[in-house]
Amino acid sequence: MPLPVPVTAGFMIGVADYLEEHKDLLITKKYDPTDDITKLRADAATISRENQTQETMKSDLKRQTVLVEEKAGTGYADASTLLDTGIGKLGKTTPEGKQGARLRSELRSGNGGSNPPPAPPAPPTP
Repeated sequence: MPLPVPVTAGFMIGVADYLEEHKDLLITKKYDPTDDITKLRADAATISRENQTQETMKSDLKRQTVLVEEKAGTGYADASTLLDTGIGKLGKTTPEGKQGARLRSELRSGNGGSNPPPAPPAPPTP
């Protein structure tokens, strides 16, 4: 399991600092860490920035989920009230009233009503 991004970024910076601290000695040992230090610092900054973007997206998704669920709840309540009005006006025992009642019973039985939403499009093939 990968380490959390802040831990990984901190490790990368720690290694860059270590290499920087011992750079002169490493150069005498035929290893110049200058490019590696630069890359580690840049990569750590990039993953930290990308992680922040990801965390913002997660927060936005949670807020959007709450919004959609609230609107769906309100939409169902509104439609149900209007269905009750229609059934009441047409009469519960009439064929038209029974047709309206079936809408709700099909939804509750998991059938999704007589007009379920279309299936999402298939993902593109590579």
